[in-house]
Amino acid sequence: MNIFCFFRFSVRPGARFAAAALCWPILVGSCVVSFTVYSAVVLKEKVTAVHVLAVGSCLAGLFLLCR
Repeated sequence: MNIFCFFRFSVRPGARFAAAALCWPILVGSCVVSFTVYSAVVLKEKVTAVHVLAVGSCLAGLFLLCR
């Protein structure tokens, strides 16, 4: 049920504006960034320079898509 609500309220509104192709990368990118930050801050996992570079790349991509 949760994934249905997630899809309904996030991807479907983008279809009205012909932006459904942009919704999925934005959702996946934001999930990757939020999980990485959560695992570093809350779970105290070790963060390397590669992790920081990957999160920075995801954030840059999200910024460019949302512009």
